[in-house]
Amino acid sequence: MKLVKLGFRNLLRYKRRTIITAFAVAMGLMMFILMDSLLMGVSEDSIINIMRYESGSGRIVTPAYWEDRESRPLKETLPPELGQKLTDEGVSWTPRIELTGELIFRGAPWEESGYLAVEVVALDPERDGDVYDLNRVVSEGHFLTPDEEGVLLGRWLAEDMGAQVGYPVSLRVKTRFGSEELLELEVAGILDCPDPYVNTGVVFIDLTVADDYLEMDGLYTQAVVSLGPNPQPPRGSVEKLHHLLAGTGAEFHSWEEWAADFMAIAAGKQNSAYAILSLVVLIAAIGISNTVLMSLFERTRELGMLRALGMTDGDLRKTFLIEAVGIGLLGGIVGIIWGAGANLILVKIGINYGNLLKDMKIGYRVSGMMYGVWILRDYLISLVAGVAICGTISLLVTRKLTGMKITDCLRYT
Repeated sequence: MKLVKLGFRNLLRYKRRTIITAFAVAMGLMMFILMDSLLMGVSEDSIINIMRYESGSGRIVTPAYWEDRESRPLKETLPPELGQKLTDEGVSWTPRIELTGELIFRGAPWEESGYLAVEVVALDPERDGDVYDLNRVVSEGHFLTPDEEGVLLGRWLAEDMGAQVGYPVSLRVKTRFGSEELLELEVAGILDCPDPYVNTGVVFIDLTVADDYLEMDGLYTQAVVSLGPNPQPPRGSVEKLHHLLAGTGAEFHSWEEWAADFMAIAAGKQNSAYAILSLVVLIAAIGISNTVLMSLFERTRELGMLRALGMTDGDLRKTFLIEAVGIGLLGGIVGIIWGAGANLILVKIGINYGNLLKDMKIGYRVSGMMYGVWILRDYLISLVAGVAICGTISLLVTRKLTGMKITDCLRYT
């Protein structure tokens, strides 16, 4: 207890040094909390947006379609009775057809003429809301109605084109049998979608209209299902779906399989994030080390005097360790308080990166606001890290100083 009292008295004796060192610890730990919170929040929002606007819980396709999914083959259609089977079993689903095409805009009222390569998605306006939230993000105009020869555009795509509701567009596509068709449509609505993939390069048309032009004969290539809002649906739901599809010539692939590119990018960015976090901790450790080193070397003569008075090297190391742990504990607590306060702003208000994300693709499915999340383990890690960094540096330095002769310590300047 005497050593503990001595260690904490030293904290009060050298107030400026204590405050500076604790500040360095607190800043490093606060940055760790904020960066991990933001990266985790962006990743979670991306998953939600993928499920709400791209893949649902997963999609049902034929094995041949899955193998050649990058080319979106229109000839690989699902059996007609599959939809009724899903409905009878109470599965929320919607049919879709995906293909690539050219969006052409020219003439009045367009200020400029041109064309863009886009992904075309044909949806069922009456069933789409059972899986997707597209009908909730229409900012101008209206959502598609059955048999309407209209098109839905993402907000960023519409801004790049200068499109407004009611403007005429042409859509050049290839039919199921390879011939070209030109669809004459008009802009029915503009989507302000939080998923940048939808906002920048996807156009939506009515499934019935697409069926006529693409010669689909009432068939579709995908059945998108919803198994609930959880990214990891109950095992029983997935097993039931696989059992339902047995013998139909179709198979279910989860959203993670459809978003394999995003998962790979997210994993890579997470590794990069850990490298950045390590760098932040390293910078903080260097700052702490510098302060602690200066503190201990300034007290070399004091250390020699204490040894001359009979204090053992072990007691000296314990005293300085207690002092360092006190600084680390103080810095850790302050860092947690600062981190929690700043993270509250991230969670409630967020950071608007809309203009930046519009001009560059970072892999995540967020198009404007980035929010943080609460990660309780980070606060425990921060407290332990603050104490561990200061304690480790103190042990290393005091070990070196106690190796000096007492007379050398007393003559040290």
